[in-house]
Amino acid sequence: MNFLIFKPTYKDRKSGQPRQSRTYHIQFRDHLKRRQRVVGMSREDATGRLALRLERLIQCRATGEPMSDELVRWIDILDTPLRQKLLDMELIDERSVYAETPLIGHLRRHKGGDGKADEPGYQQTLESRGTTAKHIKVTVRRIETILTGCGLVYWKDLVRPGAANKVELFLGRKRKAGEIGASINYFIRDFRSFCRWLKTSERAPAMAMDNLCALDNAKVDSEPGSDRVGCCRSLRPPRAVHRRDVLPHHVCREWRHAPPAYRRGAGNPLSFLF
Repeated sequence: MNFLIFKPTYKDRKSGQPRQSRTYHIQFRDHLKRRQRVVGMSREDATGRLALRLERLIQCRATGEPMSDELVRWIDILDTPLRQKLLDMELIDERSVYAETPLIGHLRRHKGGDGKADEPGYQQTLESRGTTAKHIKVTVRRIETILTGCGLVYWKDLVRPGAANKVELFLGRKRKAGEIGASINYFIRDFRSFCRWLKTSERAPAMAMDNLCALDNAKVDSEPGSDRVGCCRSLRPPRAVHRRDVLPHHVCREWRHAPPAYRRGAGNPLSFLF
């Protein structure tokens, strides 16, 4: 692909004489064969490197090939004017820009594309739905635990081969450490909801973790005989027996007004209730 690197000339407003720009410009044709121009740098070698990146970007856009990691990182640190210029050329789209935002940034409020305005995240979406603060705190904590525990930084990490299996192994280790199965399913539910929100809000091009399934044997941890402390209802102490549960109301009233010695008497068969 042919690029033209040059310094354009302009007419000075005061003297009316032609002047040469201090900055190099790049002239080329995009993936739709449209003539485009991009402002480069003051150095010719740096402008040449920019032209090579633009060439690789146009090639990926024309052929549908995935961008390399080096090209993705370059797009992520672009300044606002050049990023907007590439968006107008349709060489990059908003979803690809969002896809290279850290997942923690999608989870919480982060800086937008202009570097100044705050971009609301999943936490702010839950707040707008009227979800309680306690539920939001627990949900965000579960999602953040999976992201940090599995080393999932960008959206591309969610769709790598074996990413769902990595999450399952991580949650399996948490279950062995004492987390009950029902709680593990809550982790999976909230994490899948976060991935679904990335797709529906057009922050990601596709749904990730679609094959991450809930546990089938989550109720095993709540069955009698389970070795998980605090997870079995049958291991909780029984509710204290009250005399009102076994005696009629008028009998309770009579016993309440009876002398204490009689209520605690050895001949009283219900003295254990008092």
